[in-house]
Amino acid sequence: MTMVLGVDGGGTKTEAVLWDGHAVAGRGWGGPSNPHFVAADAVEDAVAAAIGGALRDGGAHAGAVAAVVFGGPVSAAAVERVVGRLLPDTTLVRRCHEGDLVLRAGGVAGAGIAVVSGTGSMVMRRDSQGDRVLVGGWGSLFGDEGSAYDIGRRALNACARAQDGRGPATGLMAPMLAWAGAPTMREAVHHVYDARTTRAHVAQLARVVTQVAADGDTVARGILDDAGRELALQVIAALGQAAERMPELWPLVGAGGVLAGSPRVWQSLQHHLTDRPVTVLPPIMTLAEAAALIAADAAPRALAR
Repeated sequence: MTMVLGVDGGGTKTEAVLWDGHAVAGRGWGGPSNPHFVAADAVEDAVAAAIGGALRDGGAHAGAVAAVVFGGPVSAAAVERVVGRLLPDTTLVRRCHEGDLVLRAGGVAGAGIAVVSGTGSMVMRRDSQGDRVLVGGWGSLFGDEGSAYDIGRRALNACARAQDGRGPATGLMAPMLAWAGAPTMREAVHHVYDARTTRAHVAQLARVVTQVAADGDTVARGILDDAGRELALQVIAALGQAAERMPELWPLVGAGGVLAGSPRVWQSLQHHLTDRPVTVLPPIMTLAEAAALIAADAAPRALAR
């Protein structure tokens, strides 16, 4: 049986989905594959692990894959090298913009707005002609507001401010110290700046913030509310660059671990877009699944065999 493969690479994980034309036939995962933060060999290892896992899960041989579509910040060169090594008979290998994957994951075929909040963050607006406007996506040093990394960084900052007496006490302190394996925030500094502490490790703290916020902590709630507001500001900026005036609402689809795991961020995002011409749609599949469907669209004859 001929199949296609969709790959979604990111700052925390890489997912690959094998599609047989009717349903997901296999799924595999690898580590982070953002080349801005991971060495080139680690990127290839992550992509190879995800693709290999999907093939094993689906019981498929390498020659069965007719096309590969991939998205996210993962480098095209890395994917092409891995595909050339693991899937030598695959002739169609195509990159898809992450925003297009998000819109496909929400069932949007035409104009729409994609909001991504995972390890990093960005917004893409696509008009009816297929032209795109990007907002955000600048990385952790001078961007990524509203992302998991930003939430984790702000939680650490809130605890530092609390220990100094510059900010209010917060229930974030105990779990942050436990994460760092330190008795005080002063000692936690050594863990935070250790070369082995990656951007993905800090991004994982977003889950802790979500849990502490659910318990009623004001500081944690404020961090999540601000994350939603920052994402909304990116959407508003993208709308402000619209060359066309659509009579209907712009469909908006959100994806990524933050929006999937924190209802409070979702609610804040929507609250700050109340008076804007958007209608919010939930994703109905993962980005790797969306990539696989786009691959199926690109190789219909192969799947029909």
